[in-house]
Amino acid sequence: MTSTKTTTKDEWDNELRDSPAPWADFVTDKFFMQVPTSWLDHRDFDYFKDLLIKRDEAMTGVSELVGIPISERNDYLAYVQPDLHIRASAYGVGYPQINNLVFSGPDGIQANPDHWMVTSPYIEDSVFWHELGHCILGLNDYYRGETEAIVNVPYAYIRQVHVGLDFDTAFAGSFNEQENFTPDYSMMHWMVTENFRDGKEMDHSNTEHDEMRYQNRGYAKCKCIHLPLTPPRGSIYTSAKQFPLPRPQMLILLASLVVGRQLPTFIYKISQISWILTSALRITLPHPITAH
Repeated sequence: MTSTKTTTKDEWDNELRDSPAPWADFVTDKFFMQVPTSWLDHRDFDYFKDLLIKRDEAMTGVSELVGIPISERNDYLAYVQPDLHIRASAYGVGYPQINNLVFSGPDGIQANPDHWMVTSPYIEDSVFWHELGHCILGLNDYYRGETEAIVNVPYAYIRQVHVGLDFDTAFAGSFNEQENFTPDYSMMHWMVTENFRDGKEMDHSNTEHDEMRYQNRGYAKCKCIHLPLTPPRGSIYTSAKQFPLPRPQMLILLASLVVGRQLPTFIYKISQISWILTSALRITLPHPITAH
C-alpha cells in the first residue's frame, strides 16, 4: 500500500489471501514488514488495510517527534521481520530489525496469528520502539547516561498523540509495558534512592547500580512532551538547520520550536537534581518562557 502501488480488495481476496507462498510483504511509503503467511490467519483486506494505515500514522509520528519531514527521508522509517535467530546477541537495532522469532517444524513455520506484527496497528511493543529510538536519535543526541533511557520517549509520544492515551498511561507503558511507573511515580522512584538523599546526581555508571538505563525514571524528565503539540511540524527540521549548533544542544532548540517557548534558559533535569542551562544555547524565540 504505497503511493505507487496498492493491492486491491479483489487481488487480496482472489490471489493473495490464501497464497501458498511462505512469506508475505507488507509495505507502505514509511513502513516495511515481512512475516510468515501462516501468521496471517486468512484475515480480510479491510483488516490489513487498517493495520497499515495506522502503521503509517505511527511512522509519521516518528518524523514529527524528531522534526524531520517525510520529504527529507529516502527510505522506510522502520523495516521489521522475524527470523529463526535474532539479529544480535541481545535485542538490537537493524535494517531489518530482527528481535522476534519464528519457530519451524516438519510442517513449516508455526502459525502465530496473535503476534503484534499482525495484530497491533500502532506496534504495541516496547522492544521495537526502544531499538527504533536508537536509530532515530543519533549517537550525539543524548546527555550522559541517557543512551538506554531517552530512546523510550518516542513510544510514549506515539501512545499519547496517535493512540490517544492519557499521558500518564502512555508514559508508564513506554518501557516493558509497565502500568505503575507514571512520571510522578518515576520521580518518587528516584527520590527514595541514597544518591537523591545525599544530594548527588543519578548513577549513570552503566553497571547494575545505574539509575537511568532501562527504567522509566531515566527519562521521566521528558514529561514535557505531554504539552499541547501544535507546532509547524514540517518546518521544524528546516528551521533547525539554520543554526550550526553542536548536539545535543540541537535537541533543546527543536523542543523550543515544538512548544513555541524559549526553553534554553530553563531546563530542569531530575537526573541532576537541578540544572539551569544558561549559556549552552542563546537564541531568542518569539515567546519567552513563563515560570509557574
